[in-house]
Amino acid sequence: NQTIKIELGPDFFSETHDPSFFSSIQYLKKERWGKWEINATYIRRFESSGIQGELSYYPQIGEKLHGQINYSYAQNELFPEHRIGGELYALLNKSIEASLGGRYLTFSQNNLSSLTSSISWKNQSHGVSFRPFLNKANNASTFDFATNIALSRYFETFDDFIRLVVGTGYSPDVRRWQGASVFSNEGLHSLKVQRLEMKGQTSIADRYIVGLKAAFIRQEQTLEKEDYLWIYSVIASFSYKF
Repeated sequence: NQTIKIELGPDFFSETHDPSFFSSIQYLKKERWGKWEINATYIRRFESSGIQGELSYYPQIGEKLHGQINYSYAQNELFPEHRIGGELYALLNKSIEASLGGRYLTFSQNNLSSLTSSISWKNQSHGVSFRPFLNKANNASTFDFATNIALSRYFETFDDFIRLVVGTGYSPDVRRWQGASVFSNEGLHSLKVQRLEMKGQTSIADRYIVGLKAAFIRQEQTLEKEDYLWIYSVIASFSYKF
């Protein structure tokens, strides 16, 4: 009913920036009426470092409904100062689930509101999910759109899988790239982004899970012109169930 998970790894840049480093530790506990999670994330990037703390609760609301509520806080430019999220999931049949929710992020110079939904299909061996985001900053007159599409292949259990994720635009759920750093707080949500992620994980002796994720990100740097850089990430993870 309890799990501890550790993630860590570097980010490399196509230009002259030094590599950055990401790590996180997560504690998850399942109970009768849902599960709750505590997470701490550390990032060191471009001579800056910061920590974000996060608390999440996933209530079970009957047999076909469950929710997600989370709050995170940080006092550095690498993360939003406050991040609030909520979502309601509905199981439509044995294989299809849909959701509707929102995110709200506050930065030193701007705030961001985001509406999101998802639709996913999963059986014992395969899964497909689609999640769009509709983002709007306080000082913006237009909305920005982002999407994530994931394809999964499951093996002996749902803890054993390989997954391909394709994304575009600013995602409020990608914790590692929510803050300013080299990118401006004022326009981070409007920057053009394309992401390709590949992840695999396997369970060992029903107690341990090891995983590896590689990501390739094409990120616009400024709003004035189409100035891009490539980001290459490798993240290893280890989980212990008890």
